[in-house]
Amino acid sequence: QIPATIATQVTMVEKMLQNILLQQVPTTQFNLVKDATSRIGSAAQTKQVAQDFYLDLAHNKKVMRVRWLIRPAANDSVNLYQISVIRTGQSNQLEPLLNQENISIFFDEFRPN
Repeated sequence: QIPATIATQVTMVEKMLQNILLQQVPTTQFNLVKDATSRIGSAAQTKQVAQDFYLDLAHNKKVMRVRWLIRPAANDSVNLYQISVIRTGQSNQLEPLLNQENISIFFDEFRPN
């Protein structure tokens, strides 16, 4: 939870997390395969923009999808959530593994409150 005193800076915090992830790519054991922008939310809601990162963890033969979401909380504060899934597979299987219907529903319909 990000307190109300700095809640206006939450997008900066989100960008900082994304940048930390991307800065680690050349020095760690994973590769950024794709980043994608999507619009999420149920049919009854206004769609919000979300940024997904698809990673290949080649050393462990796994693939990962990660997204951060910002949601309002009590007392004018906000919550910043990280949603991620890791599956066994290779980078050439990344999109089929990480865009399966059950995973897409989990990512797109995530409702923490």
